Amino acid sequence: MTVNLISSFTRNQPEPSNGRFGPQIESRVFCDGRKTIQEYQRRYHRAPPPGFDLWYQMAQEANTILIDEYDLLMQDLEPFWGMSAQELHSKTAIVSTNDVWIRRLSVRDHKMEVDPQEHAAYGDEVPQIMNWTKPFAEFLPNMDLVFNSLDEPRVIVSHGILESSLRNCPNRTGSDHGLEPSQRKVPFEFSNHDKQNIWELATIPCSPDSPASNTRFSASPRKLHNLDFVRNVSFVKDTCQNPNASMQHGFVVAPDTLRTTHELVPIWSQSKLGSFQDLIMPSPNYVTKETENEHENTAVDPPWSSKLKQLYWVGSTTGGNAHNGNWRYMHRERLVEFVNSPDQQITLLNQTLPNGPWQPFNTTLSHIRNLFNVAFTATVQCNGFCDSIKKEYTFHERGKPEDAFKYRFVFDMDGNA
Repeated sequence: MTVNLISSFTRNQPEPSNGRFGPQIESRVFCDGRKTIQEYQRRYHRAPPPGFDLWYQMAQEANTILIDEYDLLMQDLEPFWGMSAQELHSKTAIVSTNDVWIRRLSVRDHKMEVDPQEHAAYGDEVPQIMNWTKPFAEFLPNMDLVFNSLDEPRVIVSHGILESSLRNCPNRTGSDHGLEPSQRKVPFEFSNHDKQNIWELATIPCSPDSPASNTRFSASPRKLHNLDFVRNVSFVKDTCQNPNASMQHGFVVAPDTLRTTHELVPIWSQSKLGSFQDLIMPSPNYVTKETENEHENTAVDPPWSSKLKQLYWVGSTTGGNAHNGNWRYMHRERLVEFVNSPDQQITLLNQTLPNGPWQPFNTTLSHIRNLFNVAFTATVQCNGFCDSIKKEYTFHERGKPEDAFKYRFVFDMDGNA
């Protein structure tokens, strides 16, 4: 694995956000709405939606730093541009009544409505979404928003459907023009893909000549592969270009739960694999009273100079349904095994002279083992196989969420998400 670890971990550095990224952020903060609109038009080749001036005002009042970048959202919305409002409304009505894990937030006459039964069933998630929406509900038209309460995607369509949707003109009139949603309801069922490999499902949106479309999942003997720097973020996030993903992530190997549809319907989800067509939203789980209090408590989050010079990750074995040894292909297990394998061959970069060239050298992970604190804290989603997993990996006692603030580098390795 080629990594720039020696410099990053051992030198005293200023806080990255203030030193390296400060000027970059400052250059992106626009002082007036006119420049923000110009940037929107430059990026997306379209005028901002109605009410953008009100959104800009709210963003300014909330001290939002980057208010001109919607790349991820616009990419998610792209397949839906060719649908008429009637078709979108109809599809929303269909999906919102079809699954116990789907919930709907309705806006009627600028007031938000949620089914009381759903409100009670899903704890704090729906109230948090309502809290996000209340400040601007008075500006919203009548509409329905559909949310997926599971931390996984729901929507994946074939390559042909996806290509057809992307080709359609944004202002076309759908075939259902003028019909009430109740006239077009065609119920559909979500397919169950629990606890099974989903590589073929996850790659149906891929072009037939893509690397992923020509690779089948194969549970060949697992091997820890050397890694290199990420040089092209878009490429490595593209499922269709990375067939190795078929054996590297628990969600692909055997998701503990997965309910999908091949209908192109607008569902807001908290996470997805790149090939899915869900609309991504921030997870309400990250905005709770507990996490807000942690960020406000300066005693919990020490100054950068006082943080430990280590990379930190601890968590449970979520991420896939573990059975018959398949956990060895899952992402969290692969991370914990790699970091805790002192004999693992790696390549590091070292700079012997100030401002001099970086030179690679071969060593083992034992050379930098003290720079990591990575371990499991519990076994879950492994009925009948939990004891086998405990024998293979490093486990620590479960700590407190605020423990992460003690470290300079906190690794993000979601489980089921």
